[in-house]
Amino acid sequence: MVHLVLDGWEAEFKVVSSNIDQIKQFYEFLKHKKETEIRLCDPLKKSPPISFFCKDVNQFIDICLKYSGSWQIYAGLNERKEGGKKDEDVKTITCIGHDIDCHSEDSKIEVAGNQVIKIKEDALAQGFKEPLIFFSGGGYWVIHKVSIEKNTENLERIKMFAEKIKKRYEVSGIEFDTKVYNPSRIARVPGTLNLKDGKAILSYTLNNPKADTDEELTKSIISIDLPKYNNFIPIETPHGCKFMDYCLTHQMPEGQRHNIISRNMAIYVHKKSNSNQLKKMYYKSQKGLVGDIDNWLSTIKKNPNRKYPFSCGELVKYQRRHNLPLQCIGCPKFEEYFDKLKEKQKPIGWGKYLSIKEIAEKNGFMKCPKCKTDFYFDDRWAFFRCPSCNVKGGLKAFYVLMLMNRPKSKWDGIERRKGSLPINGEDRRSKF
Repeated sequence: MVHLVLDGWEAEFKVVSSNIDQIKQFYEFLKHKKETEIRLCDPLKKSPPISFFCKDVNQFIDICLKYSGSWQIYAGLNERKEGGKKDEDVKTITCIGHDIDCHSEDSKIEVAGNQVIKIKEDALAQGFKEPLIFFSGGGYWVIHKVSIEKNTENLERIKMFAEKIKKRYEVSGIEFDTKVYNPSRIARVPGTLNLKDGKAILSYTLNNPKADTDEELTKSIISIDLPKYNNFIPIETPHGCKFMDYCLTHQMPEGQRHNIISRNMAIYVHKKSNSNQLKKMYYKSQKGLVGDIDNWLSTIKKNPNRKYPFSCGELVKYQRRHNLPLQCIGCPKFEEYFDKLKEKQKPIGWGKYLSIKEIAEKNGFMKCPKCKTDFYFDDRWAFFRCPSCNVKGGLKAFYVLMLMNRPKSKWDGIERRKGSLPINGEDRRSKF
């Protein structure tokens, strides 16, 4: 055991091999063909994540060594298209990783370590290849090499495989993180420091398996039978929410879906006797993005005495923001929300004297000049906004935008001297 101090962080870790060897081993295990994403996350959560896209192992190692000790360093498990960071940028699932957390007070690293060894031994006993195992600083990762086409059915099969592993190997004091199975998942890079709670702990690999695809495990996962269920199941709703029923059968736009739709869906279904079936319906309607609702359901389960209000206002705003057909008309909760909204809509500031919408109509300036989308106007604040390109501002900014995009006149393109603007249609420029 070695004790160091790095940039104010205390570091206690076992030295297994040099950091470079650990980082290189992980890169070679991923076996990406064109590039690998490195994502840097601020341990203090004050700065947004930064992504680098590495073309070779030397670039990968250099970035890891440069930022280890000041940033949390992660890498994408599955290769994306060049410059991609989202689920839709992944074509093939090549790595399935189990993240075993030891964050609770009664957790023991030794308990988690024993369980990952069991996973490895059982995999070998069943004729599968040895997975990569590494200590992340707060738990363990177990990563299998596979080759599975990314589609809705296969993503659900991967989720079912993960649930089977969780059910078999999760014991008291440790937790299998179920949100790590989406295609664009990232994992900590072994050989870099885990910075948390004022301490820095080195992550390191425990074995060095070959980076060959596990064909037997791939076949086993692809052959999993998917449950059959109806496209729609009539259910009793907590508040008679038609929009939640709509979300069970329609894919929702991604903007704030996790924080708004999945959160309210978890509140909506968690007490239902058929909640597991409803959850699977939600998975299917959202095209296999299985991690969305699980986190919220897990939070509700861990804190059953906490109040989780159903956010009608957020749901209405979400429907309006994404131009979805409004499902809430006729709901008593919506009428209550609408009454409060009308009270808030009383004009203040510039809105007491001017209507920005009337000014736009009078000047024929109702669409964004950049993307030709209709402006959204709020007369309460004398405010305008383009929903597509997010051009927005107040009355003064609107006037400036109108002037910049006014129709061309005979004076446009004529070079004028300072202070020599046309008056009464005549050009006052001096003639030389």
